[in-house]
Amino acid sequence: MAALGTLIGISAVWFGIREPLKDPLDARERRDLVRYGVFCTVLIIAFVVGIVVLTQVRGWIPHMGLTLVYMGGICWASALWLPRILKRRQARDAMRDPEGMRRQMERQRFWRLWSLVLAVGLASAGVFAGLVVSGRLSF
Repeated sequence: MAALGTLIGISAVWFGIREPLKDPLDARERRDLVRYGVFCTVLIIAFVVGIVVLTQVRGWIPHMGLTLVYMGGICWASALWLPRILKRRQARDAMRDPEGMRRQMERQRFWRLWSLVLAVGLASAGVFAGLVVSGRLSF
């Protein structure tokens, strides 16, 4: 299950930036998009590896700490870093087609929000379930 979640997460990152990567504004935008993709990919893999390593650690606090760091990194990258990278592209596109750009921005906000909700929800649910099943967290 962890492998599937990892694959879905990494695929979602690269799927999300595929369009601007096909036709970047310039070398800077391409470089920044690739850095964003690599950062998120490494963060996802590090989270999964960290959870596996923490199976040897007692208690629930380290697991929850790792999950919070992961969620913070994903939220920062998706909500702040990526929009900054795409800001010049959006300004250019807004001059060409203001109404089309407005609709596109609404769609992007919608998908960014739900992608973050999904990432945070799945990571939290997975860690919570793992902690309960392993006996580290009980009620």
